[in-house]
Amino acid sequence: MKIMIIGCGKVGTSLVRELSLEGHEVTVIDNRADRAKGIVGEYDVMGLVGSGMDHSLLQEGGIDQTDLFIAVTGNDELNLLCCLLARKLCENIQTIARVRSPEYSETIMDLQSDLGVSVIINPELAAAREVFKAISLPPTVSAETFSSDASEIYKLKIPKGSVLEGMAIKDIPHKLKSDILICMVERKDDLFIPDGEFILHEKDLISITGQPKKRMQFFKKIGIKSNNVHNVMVIGAGKLAFYLAKMLEKTNINLTLVDNNRATCEKMATFFPNATIIEGNGSDREMLADEGLENMDAFVSLTGIDEENIILSLYIRSIMPIKTITKINRISFDDVINALDLDTIINPKKLTSETIIRYVRAAEGGMGSNVETVHRLAQDRAEALEFYIREKSRATNIPLMNLKTRSDTLAALIVRDGKAILPRGTDEIRVGDSVIFITTHTGLCTLDDVLDEDVL
Repeated sequence: MKIMIIGCGKVGTSLVRELSLEGHEVTVIDNRADRAKGIVGEYDVMGLVGSGMDHSLLQEGGIDQTDLFIAVTGNDELNLLCCLLARKLCENIQTIARVRSPEYSETIMDLQSDLGVSVIINPELAAAREVFKAISLPPTVSAETFSSDASEIYKLKIPKGSVLEGMAIKDIPHKLKSDILICMVERKDDLFIPDGEFILHEKDLISITGQPKKRMQFFKKIGIKSNNVHNVMVIGAGKLAFYLAKMLEKTNINLTLVDNNRATCEKMATFFPNATIIEGNGSDREMLADEGLENMDAFVSLTGIDEENIILSLYIRSIMPIKTITKINRISFDDVINALDLDTIINPKKLTSETIIRYVRAAEGGMGSNVETVHRLAQDRAEALEFYIREKSRATNIPLMNLKTRSDTLAALIVRDGKAILPRGTDEIRVGDSVIFITTHTGLCTLDDVLDEDVL
């Protein structure tokens, strides 16, 4: 697929890396010469310097032969106009625009239709949805969400003294009476797609699937308490916080929002009169204590500075056993973050990248079994792929025990008629199912791609 990307910031750079590694022909346009030329030196792509609204530059980049046009500059209006221009220069091109402003949130579907944009992505809105879901999870537990509420992958670290220490995965069902599947284990720098003989140890990061009720029972049996949330404190009142506040005001959860900018606080107070809005420094321990930190059930750090968010969350975790959620913007921070004892991490730019990668793979895969969701796991060493099965293939109507898949590839969950099925050897994948696979392979677009190459 030939792809043109306008904007080479953090998201654009991440997309270039992902899409070029998956074998796509990529052209990048950025008005900063250092970024456009720098990306060419690192990846096998074409880099042009200038504006995405420059007709001649788009033509030089081969717009007439481009399949997918992606505008991810820092300017919403420019992204939309670039997509509109691309459609005029190439009638059949597919377009994706990043639009972040809350001003457009209510009319985003109209914008998409009127301008003929294939997909409009709002990173902060998507991140707010993830934060909203994460708030109700127990401390130390995070989740990757998919198209159905029944299909989620939960991640947690095995604590010291846990009943799971030294237990083989195959023994969990009868020893703990828990019907869940451990589909991935991270141990220091190692990643495992485990079988039943795998022995669990303290500090392992385990990813599990299963029916929602069964997952909650498993948490209880290993000593993880549910999180009943009544009060939430949020530090930083940017776009993400605005979207989150809109979601929280529809619940019985009390919101305390802290920001050091007076104008921002006054604006948020106007929009959210039932919230407690405080002008102050979120790093001020005395101020946090004075504003009721001890009564909080969850703490969300959403400032624009990664280091501040990390330090705040680590501080809260050191003094209180509550849910902490940390926003991280730098995609390249993964190795450092993994070594820290953080709870749930939200990365809006990574969510944007995953959404676009899913769209690209769905377009490549055709209508037989589209990729519905893509999550990059374990510092991009593994993927969780959700396929929706629209028609029969080599992988359908075959007992999983007889399905010859690629190495390090595991069927983690099947969702049928809205109900989660924990895959066993006798289960089959059927038309109409959504199925989640965990794999260390990249670039898989259809269900048949999970099969061993010898089968194909």
